[in-house]
Amino acid sequence: MPIIGTVSASPADFSFEKLKVGDRAYLHVDFIIITRRAIFIDIISEVILEEEFDIEESEEGVHLLVIRKGPGLTENDFDIIFQPNVVYDLIIECNAIYHDCIKRKDEYVIFTDFNIVDLIQVDIDVKNETLEHKLAEALRNEDYTLAGEIQKQIEKQKNT
Repeated sequence: MPIIGTVSASPADFSFEKLKVGDRAYLHVDFIIITRRAIFIDIISEVILEEEFDIEESEEGVHLLVIRKGPGLTENDFDIIFQPNVVYDLIIECNAIYHDCIKRKDEYVIFTDFNIVDLIQVDIDVKNETLEHKLAEALRNEDYTLAGEIQKQIEKQKNT
């Protein structure tokens, strides 16, 4: 069905790229693309400055704190704060998404220095069979960091 009429749209009031050094703002998790190799944030993603953000009105695990540290648009110019003990509903995207984002790398701030195990909680109470299945899957995906964490949990459960 074709679009009939004129589509009116305006850019976000305040975007990720417009943050000044020292600004603190909140970013909705839907603006984050996570792959096993990198986290991508579109530079035109809307952010809400900390002084305008009502944390009590926000759902837990929906917004991340962003702090602009430098003038550029690299991972060294931003801190992204994942709050401890908060579960974020994040999905690891496939390699095709990673490659698509890399092709358009000028449109993103790309974070490569992170530990994905910190973002994904592996349930300690899971039975050994499930953990062994997750271990095999992690090894198939060549995610050796996650595989190491799962192996530690398997050993921990065997010792208890």
